[in-house]
Amino acid sequence: MAQTMIPALEVVADPDALTARAVERVLAAMEASPYGFRFGLCGGHTPEGLYRALARPPAEGRVPWERVIVFLGDERRVPDDDPRSNFGFVKRVFLDDVRLPMAGVLKPKAALPDGDAAAAAYEKLLRREMGTTPVDFLLLGLGEDGHIASIFPSSPALDEKDRWVMSVPAPTTVGPRVPRLTLTPVRILEAREVLVLVSGAGKAAAVARALAAEGDERACPARLLHRAGGKVTFLCDRAAAARIALA
Repeated sequence: MAQTMIPALEVVADPDALTARAVERVLAAMEASPYGFRFGLCGGHTPEGLYRALARPPAEGRVPWERVIVFLGDERRVPDDDPRSNFGFVKRVFLDDVRLPMAGVLKPKAALPDGDAAAAAYEKLLRREMGTTPVDFLLLGLGEDGHIASIFPSSPALDEKDRWVMSVPAPTTVGPRVPRLTLTPVRILEAREVLVLVSGAGKAAAVARALAAEGDERACPARLLHRAGGKVTFLCDRAAAARIALA
């Protein structure tokens, strides 16, 4: 059986403090990685403050964009200009405002009609541009149903042993209910550092389930992070950590 370790928990006062701390964590990781930085992004509302801060002074001036590669950990299978697109969101609030070379932006062709072909093409792109070197820093969100990336409860991605990217059906537990592409645990668990950003009382039960000493990955996929090879931290505001007993 694979060795497990409960991820670290860091609690800050509120969403503004969460953004400030996330910026510190990302910049510290970049500065500790002098040769290249493979940066996995997530969608959702919670990282918006982080993205906007990284694209503006003073943080923007500390980022060596010429050696950064960014990519998405998951995507909805919709066109980039669809309001539900993770890439469209990240582009609007982040990528349009930074000096990142276009060669450093890796994105899936999520709107292809064949989901398996779209997943295979995205995996091929990631392998070609990043090789098998582990991701340096992976941002994840946490759903109220316990999902990370687009790995939902009982997802077939939980059983994947070889592929980095999979096409998965539309979720039934949260919206938007559209099919997705997602990194699989194969790649997620290899990351050097994973930062899970969680804000709001609505996520408190999911945080407690994700960090409990025991539990079922199929019911709460975030628990797969207990098997991660690198550093994993759940960065939560007080509302999100409300069901965790803090010392």
